[in-house]
Amino acid sequence: MRIRLFLAIGLLPGLGAAQARMAPLARYLMPVAAEVALARSAAPASVSLDARVLVLAPAGYVEAAHGGNGFTCLVKRSWAMPAANPDFWDAALRSPICFNPAATASVLPQLLFRTERALAGDSAAAIRRALVAARARHALPPPAPGAMCFMMSKQAHLRGRDPLWHPHLMFFAPAAAAPLWGANRAGSPLGADAYPESGLTFLVEPVATWSDGTRDGAPAPNPPDPAAPGSAPYPAMAPLDRYLQPSAADEAALARSAAPPSISAGARVLVLGRGGYTQAARGGNGFVCVVERGWGAATNDPEFWNPHIRAPICFNAAAAATVLPLYLMKTKSVLAGQSQSAIAATIAALRRARTLPRPAPWAMGYMLSKRQYVHDGAGSWHPHLMFFLPGRVDAAWGANLDRSPVLAGDDADAGLTTMMVLASAWSDGSPAR
Repeated sequence: MRIRLFLAIGLLPGLGAAQARMAPLARYLMPVAAEVALARSAAPASVSLDARVLVLAPAGYVEAAHGGNGFTCLVKRSWAMPAANPDFWDAALRSPICFNPAATASVLPQLLFRTERALAGDSAAAIRRALVAARARHALPPPAPGAMCFMMSKQAHLRGRDPLWHPHLMFFAPAAAAPLWGANRAGSPLGADAYPESGLTFLVEPVATWSDGTRDGAPAPNPPDPAAPGSAPYPAMAPLDRYLQPSAADEAALARSAAPPSISAGARVLVLGRGGYTQAARGGNGFVCVVERGWGAATNDPEFWNPHIRAPICFNAAAAATVLPLYLMKTKSVLAGQSQSAIAATIAALRRARTLPRPAPWAMGYMLSKRQYVHDGAGSWHPHLMFFLPGRVDAAWGANLDRSPVLAGDDADAGLTTMMVLASAWSDGSPAR
């Protein structure tokens, strides 16, 4: 099902007549304490209580709490939407949002710019022109890689009809990024919409709970970490046959099950054989689908040699170019008989030589297969999306914190962090339980 992002952030017109100009300023203002509380409701308390908080005042947004974790929480008003939207001046709209550090630095400036122009008395059209001009002279930054935010407030008023919608995460990318992520395709949990004057694409993924921990009806919050150790030891590689599928056709079908057919049917497919991975389907949409084995994990993972693991994943083009090569290199090392420690040493040498690619901006993958087996303690676990970022950056996404819908796994060997966000359905469209 296509999830249209304007549902999440109030881009649909309301039921009444559109406002042609800004209402009296007092209608957009709130008592400071109430606005601080509303702003913080955008994210779990484990994120928002240590965030910087901005509140709207007659002269613009001012700081009400300093914060210390790099996040910035505030309540957006209607002028955050595209200038052409008929609800641009709707004084009733309140959109609590907590930006992570990357979005604070690269997306928040646009919102503050819009607010400055709105409070100066500009029309919606004038704000749009000013925004386009500011971008043209590079006075406003493009979205930084890894820029995202929480919008999980049960108190939000996003539009006149169905004002609450769903708790969700938003990811910010350049305007042309929606195809790169597979957004707005049948069965994809990602919806996207573009702001033409902002040069931004907003991608949204609904999550299971509101910031207060109450359910929205999707998967349970904070499930066991899929990287957690299993119960059975696997001290060495098993016979190769135990890692292989019955046929290349069976493996190709399993690989494609990682993403909805709207994505995987046009993807390149690699299958594992005795000599390594070979191409089973050429594809044409930039995605690459494979079935990873246990050695896709960090070299110190106790299930590195688990022959039961089958982890279908469809990498987008950015991840196929910069994340998949490491896994293919590890596969060659495994099939050459190298030990875990030898593989770790090879990876360390590549990092020192700076020949190991770092995850490209907006590198991500789909893991929505109902047939996946991620480790002994979880089996198929949950359908989820994966986002790959360089370095140890779990704190920058509010990952692994109480009630946070974001989980993170750190691969110290490779120098990357994998963020996992649960989806509400498997690739075949059936709901996750």
